[in-house]
Amino acid sequence: MISEKPLHVYGLHLKSNLGNPVENTSKREDAMEQLIDHVKSQAKPKESVVVVGDFNTSKEQLNLAGDRTLKKIEEAGFFWAFEGIPIEHRVTIPGKGRYPDACLDHIYVRDLGRPAAMVLKDTPGSDHFPVVVDLVVEGMPAPNK
Repeated sequence: MISEKPLHVYGLHLKSNLGNPVENTSKREDAMEQLIDHVKSQAKPKESVVVVGDFNTSKEQLNLAGDRTLKKIEEAGFFWAFEGIPIEHRVTIPGKGRYPDACLDHIYVRDLGRPAAMVLKDTPGSDHFPVVVDLVVEGMPAPNK
C-alpha cells in the first residue's frame, strides 16, 4: 500500500502469436478472464488497479481482429492508457519489414483517471520498446519533477 488506498499492480505476458492462431487467441482470452476474476477477488470495486505487459494482441492488426482479449479488460471497466494516441506514437514492436509495426504492449488502469501512456523508442534492451505512464494515486503526494 503506497497511500491510504490500495494500489493493485499486475504484470503479464500473454501467449505469443507463434503457432496455431485459434489456440493462441483462446489462451490469451482465457488468461484475461482469469486475471479479471483474480482482480475481482482481490480488489474492492473502488480500489485502483494497473495491468501492464505484453498482451501479444493489438487493435490494428487484421489477423487479430477476432481476438477479444483487449475487449474483455475494457468491458471489465479498465481504461486503455493509449486511448486516442495514433499508432505511429504507440508502436511497441517494430516490424522491421517482416511484419507490420505493432502495439502489443499495453497499460490498462481502473480508478486512476485517464492517463496517457508513452513508448520509449530510444531505449534498447528488448525486441519490444518499454511503455510508461504517470499515475496520480489518491492519498499520495505528487512527485517532484
